Amino acid sequence: MEITIREYKEGDESGIFRLFQRVFPQSPIDFESWYLKWKWEFLAGPYGKSRIWLAVENERIVGQYPVIFSKIKIHDDTHLSALNVDLMTDPDYQRKRIFQRLENAAIDELTKSRVRLLWGYPNKAATKGHLNSGWKGIGQYSLLIRILNPFNCFSAHDEESKSRSTDGSFIRMARFDDTCNELIDEFTNSKDFATIRELAFLNWRYSGPNGCRIFYSMEDQRIGGYLVYRIIDYGRFKVASLLDIMYRDQTELKKIIRGFFKLSSLDNAVAAIFPVMTNKLEMKLFLRAGFYNYVFKDDIGLYGMLLPKGVDDSQYLFKSPFFTMGDGL
Repeated sequence: MEITIREYKEGDESGIFRLFQRVFPQSPIDFESWYLKWKWEFLAGPYGKSRIWLAVENERIVGQYPVIFSKIKIHDDTHLSALNVDLMTDPDYQRKRIFQRLENAAIDELTKSRVRLLWGYPNKAATKGHLNSGWKGIGQYSLLIRILNPFNCFSAHDEESKSRSTDGSFIRMARFDDTCNELIDEFTNSKDFATIRELAFLNWRYSGPNGCRIFYSMEDQRIGGYLVYRIIDYGRFKVASLLDIMYRDQTELKKIIRGFFKLSSLDNAVAAIFPVMTNKLEMKLFLRAGFYNYVFKDDIGLYGMLLPKGVDDSQYLFKSPFFTMGDGL
């Protein structure tokens, strides 16, 4: 049978789920749970439904190439971008150039749209294929670590801790509101490469099924910053992963980071981590604020392709980028 490339249409969900099961047999999940996350991820985004290109043979879905839309700052301009996620090829159909055909179809269509940048986090196996397609390296992540109380792994989880504050200055929020607009604009304007954190984007990104926790740092009714984190449960121990952070100044940053450590301890996490891509100056600020173990993540790189292809590569040079793992999915 011939493998054809087409875009997703309603009713493909069950076929995509079966592809997921074949690609990730070590991650068993029922259809209802999978579909809940899939619908949030691909149909509920604030900048329009995702586009998903599928490789199909005799009605069997054997590969997919989805993108999720977001706004991104490239130097002084704001553009629509497409983040590619959940790239999959059926194990029975490897080495049939399915990835190349899917990506070519996606690039051809995205180039005709308003999308300016296609970007993503290819793993080691996929990086070579991306580079051969014209992708460029944008930057690499660093992993900041802080060991909290190791005895937290023996503590019972306290559900009340989810709503408790550390000292009264951190307020847990169910959703982002207009209070943080000025902060977001101020912070984003200081960067030359970052995702645009509009309220619709934030409330979609952090309202998903991953159990994210949002805290405002407040003083005299004024927001000085915010943080978003989630607890990763490894069974015998928990780790708090900082997904996103905004702050007005260095003093506020120290306050927020220390608050994050305390909140993580209340959630019985044994360690706090923060994967981030930024410049050396800001990295020093994070280290001074309390993260003490710096691990360079050369296996987590951000790559991208400017659309249309062939645009001046100098636009990939950034002095002040800011990307956290919360910017991806």
